[in-house]
Amino acid sequence: MREGKSCSTPLEVGIKLRRDERRILPDPLVFHALVGSLIYLTITRPDIVYVVGRVSRYMAEPKKPHLMAARSI
Repeated sequence: MREGKSCSTPLEVGIKLRRDERRILPDPLVFHALVGSLIYLTITRPDIVYVVGRVSRYMAEPKKPHLMAARSI
């Protein structure tokens, strides 16, 4: 965690997440586990609820930009 970058917002300002993205994830279970952990984390971090909701919309067909957005939270 020493090399981690801090940021003031949980999601990059102006990012546009779309369903029609072409970069498919080889293993969507990584995305599912990450979003599940983020949903659990919202119990103690209400400031990330909106962003986690935005990312969780893509649980059915996650793409690479969706994973990158979830990791930035």
